[in-house]
This record gives sequence, C-alpha cells and structure tokens, in this order.
Amino acid sequence: PSDHSTPMKSSEKRRVARTTSHASKLILAGALLATLLYGLWAASGLRAADSAELVRLGQLMQQAEAAAQALASVKRQHGTYMNSTAGPADIHVGKDPAHVPPSLPSTSVAPPAVARLAATSDQHPLPPVLSPSKSKRNKKPPHFTPEEIQQARTTLSKVTCLRRGQGAVLLYHTRKCAGTTLKSYLTGLAQQFRVRFMEAEGESLQRGFLVASGVLTATSLRHPIARIMSLYWYEHVAWYNEVTHEMHKCKPLSTWVDAWADGSDWKRKFSAKNPTSVYVEVQNYFVKSFSGWTAADGPASRAHLQAAKSALAQVDVVLLTEQMRAANTSALLEHNFGHPRHPQRGAGQLGGLGLLQKRSNKVDTSEVKRLEALLASDKDAVTRRLEQLNELDLELWDFAQELVARRGQLAEGYYSALGGSHGHEQADRQGTAARCRAENGTPLPAALEKHLGVFRPPGHKGPL
Repeated sequence: PSDHSTPMKSSEKRRVARTTSHASKLILAGALLATLLYGLWAASGLRAADSAELVRLGQLMQQAEAAAQALASVKRQHGTYMNSTAGPADIHVGKDPAHVPPSLPSTSVAPPAVARLAATSDQHPLPPVLSPSKSKRNKKPPHFTPEEIQQARTTLSKVTCLRRGQGAVLLYHTRKCAGTTLKSYLTGLAQQFRVRFMEAEGESLQRGFLVASGVLTATSLRHPIARIMSLYWYEHVAWYNEVTHEMHKCKPLSTWVDAWADGSDWKRKFSAKNPTSVYVEVQNYFVKSFSGWTAADGPASRAHLQAAKSALAQVDVVLLTEQMRAANTSALLEHNFGHPRHPQRGAGQLGGLGLLQKRSNKVDTSEVKRLEALLASDKDAVTRRLEQLNELDLELWDFAQELVARRGQLAEGYYSALGGSHGHEQADRQGTAARCRAENGTPLPAALEKHLGVFRPPGHKGPL
C-alpha cells in the first residue's frame, strides 16, 4: 500500500494479488500470441526487401528486454502482491507516485532463431533474448555480415532447386581430408534428387565452378600438418609397402618432405610437367588449391591466401575432417538436405548421414606404428619444419574453422526461421519450379567441363 499508516486488510491483499495475476496472464498470453503470428509472418519471407521488417522485429525485442527489466522492478517493489507466475503488466498499487512502477511497453518476445536473424539487419547486435536457460540468458547473438546472409540464401535456393530435380552437385575433392567419404554422401544425395554429380580433384579450384548457375559446391579441410602426415603414409609408404611390395623404394619422412617442398629439384621438374597440379603438396596445399594457383606463380603468397579465403567463403558446404562424426555436422547437413540415400543400398539405416561415421581410404595404423621408428624417427623435427613451411595454410585453417562455426550458428537460426529443422520445406513453398528451371537452364561451360575428374599426374608416388 502507498499509505504505510493505513495498511491493507488481508482480503484486500488477496483481491489485488488475484487481479494482478489474472491481468498479467492475459496480457502475457496476448503478447505471446501476437509474437508468434508476427514472427511467422516476418520469417516467411526473409528477402532483401524485408530488411525493414527485420529491423522492426529487432525493435520489438528491445522492447521486450525493457519490459523484462520493468517487470523485475515491479516484483522487487510489490513482491507481496504479485503472483510469481504473472507476466508483464501495467500495475499501479496505491496513489503515491513514489510507489508507482515504471510504465511497461507492449512486448513481443521473438523466437531465438528469428532474433539472431533480426540482429543481422542492423549494424549493432541486439540485447540478449530472454531465455529460460540461465546459460544462454546473457549470451549476445552473433553478428552476421550481409555477405554471410546472402551466401546462406544462395545455398538454400540451390538446395530448393535440387529437391525439385534441378541443378547439380560438385565436390572439390581435397586430398586426405575425408574426401572419399564426403563423395559417397554427395553421390547418394545426387541420386536421390536425380541431379548430376561432379567431382574435381588434383588441380587448383576453378573459380568458375563457384559462380556456375545452380551448382551446389562442397569441400572439406583438415589440419594442414595432419593432412601431410596422412598423405605420406597413404600415398608413398602404403603404395610401396602394401601394393607393390617394393619397400626399398620408401623414402624417410624428412627426405620425402624435402623432395616435395617448393624449390627442390624434384618439385621443379614435376611442376614443369604438371603446372596446374596440386595432387601432392607439402607446402600451403589449401592456399594453392583454393586460390587458383599454378606453378608459374611461384611459392604461394599472402595474395594467394586472400584469394583462397574469398573462394572458400563462396563454397556452399564446407566440412572439417576432424568434425565429420560430430553431431552438429550431421545436424547442419540435415538442415540442408534431409537424409539422402546410400549410393549403393538406397534408403536404409546405412544410408545418408551414416556414411560420415565411417571413413574411407584410411591408413593402416598398425603399419604406421611398425614403420615409424624406421622411417619417421625425426617426426617432431619434421613437424616443426612443416609448421614453418605451412604458415599460410595454418592461417587459412583458422579461417575455415571460424567459417564453419559461424555457418552453423547462422543455419540454426536461418533454417529454423524458415520452417523448423527442415528449412527447405518452407523454401519449397516459397520457390517455384519455373524459377528453378530459369536458374538451372544454362549448361556448364565447356571450359569448366574439361577440369572435371581426377587429375593424377605421373610421378606422384615420388620422389623417384
């Protein structure tokens, strides 16, 4: 009560509490219903033209935050007379201005997924969204650039058309990065959608593939030093030890690295015959692969690094070998594609995402342990040298990890806002067969066709 000299009777206290509780519940229910309808309407057409609506949604979220703060103030001042489950309400108890809580704006609490998208429409991230989880309550949503959002829209548009049987899938197959495993997955995807599957391996990536109409691009990366070690044991040692049984031709790890490093006599001769090849590389392989590098360019430079980052950001699906078996990787692919068939068995328990749980072309670890003392006794010293040789690749690896992490966060909000765990279902309703036919009516240029396939140059088992 505002007048402390005339306290309320018990019956009056109960009446105020009941009135406050009922009014608060009605207002909260109305706000949530309005929010649900507004969120569905705003999220149903996330196009460039709707950026103003997303800004409006962000403003509503800010109002919700202010309402929550005001509600907390009300509870502190009038906790005795407020039901603990009551929602925001414009409550006035007594007539003393000192005890009148601040006016509460109308609130609309947006779903977290939509809130993350709303934040991207402004230069400043919005305040944290109210959440029942204390761990998430004070976590600010990430800020996504217009380029990141446009890339997500482009990818979703391609997936929409793939599900209509329009378009194609291209794998840029990076070596010893679970590329064969990813190929099996994407082959099943293409078979299910009845679209063309394409693969390019052994040459640096042609930028034309990234802008080809209707072509969904995919690739994978791995820690650069781990990839080189795997390449040595698989490409060189396993070939002579297990296939040809010419163990005397195996070179020690340090000798093999020296031979394939830029500037060596063996590498110069090999590159002169195969100027576009990146089939065997121990120095900045990823930078060379994604930047369009050729032997004529000389050693990879920071300009190549920037070109590689730009190209990688345009690839629709980027996976990390170390995360192939992670739950969030499967979730991200499911957001995009659902569950594709197994390329040989059709739909079934071993199909689709299960393929990522079983790696192909793995090195026999027992043989590695047996031969390591003979061929790689100086492994630690070689590792330090490889870290120096691959400074640019290690920087690109950091960029790739950040790219994949941010895409996962964006996909969680973007696809959820477009219709739940399978955002493509909502996109299917928005898209049209005519649009997909128009976007996929241009065939792949002949200049790109000749770069499809696996380019396995002579001498790649060297040094000879």
